[in-house]
Parts: sequence; C-alpha cells; structure tokens
Amino acid sequence: MKKQVSVIMAAYNAAATIEESVGSIQAQTYPDWELIVCDDGSADETAAILDRLAACDTRIRVIRNGTNRGLPASLNHCLQYAVGDYVARMDADDRSAPERLAVQAAFLDAHPDADVVGTGMICFDETGVTGCRMPPEHPGPEQLGPGVPFFHATIMMRRAVYLELGGYSLQPYVLRCEDVDLWFRFFGAGHTGVNIPRALYEVREDLSAARRRQFRYAVHASRTLLHGFRTNGYPARQYLYVLKPLLSVLIPARLKAAINKRRWKKN
Repeated sequence: MKKQVSVIMAAYNAAATIEESVGSIQAQTYPDWELIVCDDGSADETAAILDRLAACDTRIRVIRNGTNRGLPASLNHCLQYAVGDYVARMDADDRSAPERLAVQAAFLDAHPDADVVGTGMICFDETGVTGCRMPPEHPGPEQLGPGVPFFHATIMMRRAVYLELGGYSLQPYVLRCEDVDLWFRFFGAGHTGVNIPRALYEVREDLSAARRRQFRYAVHASRTLLHGFRTNGYPARQYLYVLKPLLSVLIPARLKAAINKRRWKKN
C-alpha cells in the first residue's frame, strides 16, 4: 500500500523561482503527496504566488511566519502540519525529477531498516546544467567533517524519526548548517540511511548562492562540527575539520563557483 508523502518547503523572497519549484512537485509521477510551504516573512511576491498556486491545487498548503525566522524554524513549522508517513525536503529555488518521490517512497517501503533516503543532485545555473554531485551510497557518521552524509534538500525521512529527533535545532549557531546538526543527532540516536545512486534532484548553484555563504555562517558551521564531535565522542583527528568551513569562506565566491563547476562537471 502506498504511503502518503509530505513535502516540506521554506520560502523566503523566492518569487523568481517558487513557481518552477512547486511545479516540479506537481509533476511527480507519485500521486499520494501533500506540499506544505512556509512563507518565511517574504517581502516580495512569494506569498501572492503561493496563494494562487494553492487556490488551484488542494494538495498545496501555505503557512506563514509573521517575521523572517530562518530555515530551521520554518521547517519545524511545516512539520507541525505534515501527516505523511514519509517527509521529503524541497528548496524553493530547486527542482525535483518527476520520478523522485516515487523512487524514494518505494525504497523506504522495501527497506524498513532505512530511516532516510537521499539522492544525487544535478547542478545548474543560469547557463544550464553544470555537473552532478553524488553522495556516498551507504553513509555513516565518519562523513561529517569531510563533507555531509546526505544532501539535505534531497532527503525523504520517516516522519516518526523526524519527530523522535525533535525536528531541527533552533540554536542560533546551527543556522545554515541545520542539516549537519540533524545528522549528528540522527547517527547519535542509532539511525541509518542510504543514498540512491541517481540524480533525482536539481540544485541551483549560482554565484548568488555562493555569496550567501558568509563568514558568520562559516563560524556557525565550525561551531556545529565542534559541538557534534564533542557530543558524540569523535576521535581527535576529526577535529581538524572544524577549520574547514573557516578556510573555505576565504576563497573568493567567483573562484569557488568556478572550482565547483569544474569539479561537478567531471561527474
């Protein structure tokens, strides 16, 4: 029997991309889904676009934050309304392949021991497709530091696990690295997951996205890593990765974008 999937999305000043993103969910081959979108205090036309889309599709539910509260709080707000057995993530400037939800739901149906399933990502910008990123197929906690075990926007997690973990932390220092904090708690609680070796998600990786990674968010990332390593008893050698976000932010945004394009194009 098919499980209902709740897709959760936070949107902030996403008027230029939100319709395309929502449209990629409406185009899913998997029919049993709901989309919960939290407008996080947008100052552009995001709210009006969402209201128009929801008026034409009862599967879309729009909720709002009175002020801009950030991604973790917005996703937690969405989780309060989610009713599906499985909860999938989606960002307001990206796209999902039509078969994404069907493939991920079928995987969780067939693998009751897996608590989350992610996928690879096709990278694109204003010029078109720039490459592909693939996470490890069978990730573990050792991936935290060198990288991430799952690409956050691609995941589908059992709702019961989301609730057990208490959703996303609202500690200020996890902003922009809320997924890293989630994975520390996920693995710490003994949960496991798999990445399907297919690119079922399209992520927008343009220069403006690179510029959003400011120094203070690099400090957040380093602090989140340090807290996670300490809390979960990681070996001393892992602590070197605490410096990685701080060093990365020193690379100019244009150069970093060019490096990433070259690296991902090889895939």
